[in-house]
Amino acid sequence: MILALVVLGIAGKVLFDQGRAWHHFRAGKADLERHHNLKASEHLEACLQTWPRDPDVLFLAARALGRLDDFEKAEVYLKQCEATPRLAENVALQRILLRAARGDVDGVRGYCRALIDQDHAALPLLFEAMVRGYLRVYRLAEATRLLEEWQKRQPDNPQALLLLGRLHEQLNNHAEAAAAFQRVLEADTDQSEARLLLAAVLLDLRKAQEALPHVERLREELPRHRLVQVFLARCLDQVGRQAEALGVLDELLERQPAYAPALAERGKLAVRAGDLELAESLLQEACLREPGDYSAHYQLYLCLTLRDKKVQAKEVLERMTQIDDNQTLIREITTAKMPRAPHNPDVHQELGTALMRTGSVEEGLLWLQSALTLDPKHARTHQALADFYMRQGQLGRAARHRQLAGKSEPRP
Repeated sequence: MILALVVLGIAGKVLFDQGRAWHHFRAGKADLERHHNLKASEHLEACLQTWPRDPDVLFLAARALGRLDDFEKAEVYLKQCEATPRLAENVALQRILLRAARGDVDGVRGYCRALIDQDHAALPLLFEAMVRGYLRVYRLAEATRLLEEWQKRQPDNPQALLLLGRLHEQLNNHAEAAAAFQRVLEADTDQSEARLLLAAVLLDLRKAQEALPHVERLREELPRHRLVQVFLARCLDQVGRQAEALGVLDELLERQPAYAPALAERGKLAVRAGDLELAESLLQEACLREPGDYSAHYQLYLCLTLRDKKVQAKEVLERMTQIDDNQTLIREITTAKMPRAPHNPDVHQELGTALMRTGSVEEGLLWLQSALTLDPKHARTHQALADFYMRQGQLGRAARHRQLAGKSEPRP
């Protein structure tokens, strides 16, 4: 009798797990079709806990992750499902889309252009990946032209409108970006990505009262999303509800103690509350993890000044000046130099080096590799990579790039 009950219990759990997996699969697939990428990814990851090797789940999860710019994990999932014959064509196309979205637009442009001209069934996916890729590599004029073509062909496509908002963001047209994201939500009130982007713009515009309802809804839909929690704390702080903001941040940091945006926001509140020892600890950690965050460095400078730590405050002020100069350089490259000379390896190297100085190491390395694709013998790029790998302690790689740069000794 006891054995029978145990068997029934195990069978019940298996049935429950299978039913839950089916629910997450159907929900994830439906969300992906509606471009609800954040929700889709959560459902599909939950499904993979029960069906970790299912090729259909892996493929859909890869598509969702690619749209969320998690290219490495997307490629891992594609590799796991590429041996399934019926998915081979879809996997090959998805790899092309990932390359485009990651910024290798020149490498796949001819292929994508041919499919677009044929009105391929994947037309919106092709437009989406190419536009995202152009935005990623700051080729905004080409992104604009492709968006205009897309909207002529599919005037009601909300994803085109969302990417138009992201284009305005990169152009620092905050009001136009907010209007575009708002129009997406008018067409689809469940579009979490548009709501998150709109909340970010409203917070940057110091419109916390308008942002708060959006962030509160996002918290209900994505209760464990880290950035949503930080946005909620920022909203609460700006509307005068500091105690609630502290609670949100403390709860988040208990789960994610190394999350730099939460550390910076909590440190800012500690400065204002006069808890300067705690503030300094939090802000030092935030600046270490996000070396290009000007706001976190500014709060650390205020904290050190209030603690009468003049030497340390001066050092932080110097880093702030470097961050500001570097951000000015990045804006100059992306708005002036890159549009004039998109295939000049000097420009790619300069942007890659500047991005790495802000802490955007992965993106910076992509630009340096792009410079070498344009010119495999580009000396300044090899020297920049030699310096990077030397700092990482990868002496073999550093020596190889130093040799290719024509240098016999490492730079001090």
